[in-house]
Amino acid sequence: MRYLLQLSILLVALGTSAAFGADRIRLAQTQTAPALPPPQLLPQATAAGTCAITCDSVAMNCLNTCVGIGPASPANPQCSLSCTTQQLICKQRC
Repeated sequence: MRYLLQLSILLVALGTSAAFGADRIRLAQTQTAPALPPPQLLPQATAAGTCAITCDSVAMNCLNTCVGIGPASPANPQCSLSCTTQQLICKQRC
């Protein structure tokens, strides 16, 4: 009788630990990430778009020359106005 009680306690303990072990196994499973969508290519550049980008690049280079390097050479507002005007004229030609 004494062995039967000990044996039933042991079986209950093993049964509950096996149930908890199954939960642990289920939690340890990894999930795979969904596949990434294929990359979307940028649309082909149009002639007008390329022209406008060129105008902007030329204007930025012009504006960079207008910036004063130090207190001895301050920025020239007339230079900036000239660069912006050239940019607008260039874009109107596009």
